[in-house]
Amino acid sequence: FDSFYYTVVGTLIEGKYPAYQMVIPKDYLVTWKFSRKEVYSILEGLRPFVNKSTNLVAITPEGLEVTDPDRNIHIKKSYNFELSGNISDARWGANINFFLTALKGLDDEVTLKYTQPNRAMIFNDERLLMPVYLGAV
Repeated sequence: FDSFYYTVVGTLIEGKYPAYQMVIPKDYLVTWKFSRKEVYSILEGLRPFVNKSTNLVAITPEGLEVTDPDRNIHIKKSYNFELSGNISDARWGANINFFLTALKGLDDEVTLKYTQPNRAMIFNDERLLMPVYLGAV
C-alpha cells in the first residue's frame, strides 16, 4: 500500500516458520544490572574505534572493550554494574550498533539476562540481542 511518501510491500513466506522459541532462554544463569545511560555513553564513545568490518564490542565481567588490529587499537572501559549468578571467565561480543539499538528507549535501570554466551541475551524481558561467543578471558 502507499502512504504519503512511502510504499509498503509485504511478501508471504511459504513453508514452516522458523522455531524462534529455540533462541529465547527459559532459565537464566546470569543476571547483569547496569545503568542504561552509562553503558550507552560508553558504547557511543567506543563506536569510532570498532573494527569497521565486524562492528564488534566485547563484553566481559570487567567491562566493555573494542579491538581493531588493523589500526593497532585496544580500548577497555569499565563501568558500575551488578553481576550475579553463575559467572564465568567467558567473554562474548555483540554488534555495537545492535547493542545501542537494544538499549534505546529502555528504563535507566537495565537488567540483562542470559544462559550462555552463545544464546540470546534479554534486556528488561522485552528485547533480544544475539551475542557472539569470544572464548575465555
